[in-house]
Amino acid sequence: AGGDAHSLALRGDGTVWAWGSNGSGRLGDNTTTNRWTPVRVKEMENAVAVAGGDAHSLALRGDGTVWAWGSNGSGRLGDGTTTTRLTPVKVSDFHRTSPAQVTTSAASAIGDTSATLNGELTSLGNPDLITVAGGGYHSLALRGDGTVWAWGLNGYGRLGDNTTTTRLTPVKVSDLPISCQVWFEWGETTGYGNSTTEQEKTAVGSFSASLSGLDLWTTYHFRAVVQNSGGISYGGSENFRTTDSIPPDAPLNLSASPSSWTNSNSFTVSWTNPPENSGVVGAYYKLDSAPTAHNDGTLESGTGITSISGISVSGEGTHTIYVWLKDNAGSVDHNNRSSTSLKLDVSVPSGPGVSSSTHTEGVSACNPSPSFSWTSVGGPSPVTFYYKLEGYDESWQSTSGTGNSYTGLPDGSYTFDVYAVDTGGTGGINSCTIKVDTSAPSVQLSGALTGMGATATAGGWQLTTSDFTLTLSMTVRDISGVTVYVNGQSVPVVGGSFSKVLTLSGGTNTFTIRVVDSAGNSTTRTLAVTQTVPAPPVAPPAGPALEMMLFVIVVVVLIISGAAVIFVFVKPPES
Repeated sequence: AGGDAHSLALRGDGTVWAWGSNGSGRLGDNTTTNRWTPVRVKEMENAVAVAGGDAHSLALRGDGTVWAWGSNGSGRLGDGTTTTRLTPVKVSDFHRTSPAQVTTSAASAIGDTSATLNGELTSLGNPDLITVAGGGYHSLALRGDGTVWAWGLNGYGRLGDNTTTTRLTPVKVSDLPISCQVWFEWGETTGYGNSTTEQEKTAVGSFSASLSGLDLWTTYHFRAVVQNSGGISYGGSENFRTTDSIPPDAPLNLSASPSSWTNSNSFTVSWTNPPENSGVVGAYYKLDSAPTAHNDGTLESGTGITSISGISVSGEGTHTIYVWLKDNAGSVDHNNRSSTSLKLDVSVPSGPGVSSSTHTEGVSACNPSPSFSWTSVGGPSPVTFYYKLEGYDESWQSTSGTGNSYTGLPDGSYTFDVYAVDTGGTGGINSCTIKVDTSAPSVQLSGALTGMGATATAGGWQLTTSDFTLTLSMTVRDISGVTVYVNGQSVPVVGGSFSKVLTLSGGTNTFTIRVVDSAGNSTTRTLAVTQTVPAPPVAPPAGPALEMMLFVIVVVVLIISGAAVIFVFVKPPES
């Protein structure tokens, strides 16, 4: 560096050397002797910059201090005096630099994916000096924050402080502000890993930076950072959690247990939670009607809840349950719901009314293929009917229908039984008894008639007699009641047999016997009775001959009638 009449040199080892005019001790060797060759400036080490003025010299040391020597007219050495110095003296108010200071404030405007980071610049620090320069009667220094400082003669305002006042110590040149850089480090851990854009600050005060594109319901850490020529410093670490205003989606795979009809009024519903940033911490449920607001239901709380137990319904039948979720951020939407059914039946079904469309109960019918039907009974749950036909198939059969038929049943009496079973229990048995009679009644003559010589014919019997009356007696057999008709006239049947006195006339007498049972089956037989009558009488002779003829006739009649009579015939006297 060159002064008015002297020169300065800075060596790599930090020493300063000078030569030339040494007026006012500007060479700094503690003399005023002019030097034709360089001499070392005393007490100066670790210099990083040098400058020459009119009759003084300046050096900037590595510790950020400024030193000056030589003429101190107008206070150009900046030590607060006007005393000439033969060796370096420290310029006042320039001391070792220090970093600026910041604090970290709480985040604000926190949203689902955004937030504002806040900090406070509390001190600009004392930044490094970068270099020095000497004027005719004043000196200058440039600091790392971009500010310029000056001291000495201020004629013509050369010090730049908006005055002409001579300054014995450094003053800041106006309108060249001190500045530093501030920003934030942030991330999901205290390792941060991300930085906001640097901001230049020339005064203490608050500053902020906005973040976007963050994850929902995530904790972030951040801190404020400041840097000047004196170094870098950090504020304390703060954290915030983004919000989650998006409510959970509807539960997945909602199901009930029991899943079908039950007679126990205690249900459990289960589901799978959908993906959720802040996590599910509760579930609402409501029965029978859809919710109209987010809290229109019963809340069950629990981190990661996936089921609710002990739910009871208001009565028998099918009930709908609605379930919707609440997340850790408090977000919930009743429209994001799922539903399933709860089915309760606690009533025992009544006995089904049973009847036959083909047979009248208790009445024989000539139909071997009966059909039965019954009424549908039971509670709200599906009913299963169990039935059997006593006397034909004693094993119970099941069906969900309300009828059953049989074919080709043998003659006999049958009882059809049916009962109902549903979730509520087992009902009582109801029955219907029918009679199947497809066989015609059997008819048999009594032994008395066969003893008289009655013989069978293709359609009945035949008999020859000389009697004028005949007692018809027969036995009938059938599983049901019968009615007997003889020549169309009803004859009472007692104990399976009947009898009727028949009046005969000479020749062949035909009697039709028709037996009809209550099922409509009938048997018809004929009895042909031939009545033999004696030859017609001739005119009786007069006298004894007539008498003898009358006697014979009387005897014959009595013999036919089976009577034993002894006659005494008295012949009347002859005239």
